[in-house]
Amino acid sequence: MNIDASSLKAREGREFEMWSQFRAALEGKQVRESIVTGWMAIMAEGIPKLETASGEAMIAELKAAARALDAAGKEAPKINISKGTLDWLLERGQHHYRRKDYRPASGIFCVLCALCPTVPHYWHSFGLAEQAVHEWHSATFAHEQAVKLETEQANYWLQLAECYDETHQLKAAKQALDKAEGILKARPDEALASFAARLSDRIGHRP
Repeated sequence: MNIDASSLKAREGREFEMWSQFRAALEGKQVRESIVTGWMAIMAEGIPKLETASGEAMIAELKAAARALDAAGKEAPKINISKGTLDWLLERGQHHYRRKDYRPASGIFCVLCALCPTVPHYWHSFGLAEQAVHEWHSATFAHEQAVKLETEQANYWLQLAECYDETHQLKAAKQALDKAEGILKARPDEALASFAARLSDRIGHRP
């Protein structure tokens, strides 16, 4: 696949933007603790031992990624990590989330956001895990990143609306809800529409 110079520049610009915002968020206690928890959870998981060579390669990738993140400054770190490793991390985060082990789930999703800050699903997953433990400010940040990257996902906007409501940002909550409802008019989804109706009723009764 050929990528022209303008597309490459745009992608690098987005990576820089998302990394800068993530780096700023690390100044906050909750996001900083989440990424530390994530690395601890990853180390505790062990590496899948399907093949010795693949396990060793995954360990090497993760160690190199950790060093790159640790050394990163204002510029987005250059991280080479395989899809297989990213998929394994995502699966482990989802495994913990399904088991309601929300802290390690959140931590692993946070690591994924650091490794690939332009993947909206990683941010959405991080936000959901933070919501589950009522860390509303870091959840809000995560969902804000998700909707910047993918503007046409009603569920992303609904989760963001809930976070805004929980952090007493009523105007922003209504705007996010309006965005979600607009998407649902074009692409109906019964479950999301039900969630939107409940959220609308709750937000509408705020003083």
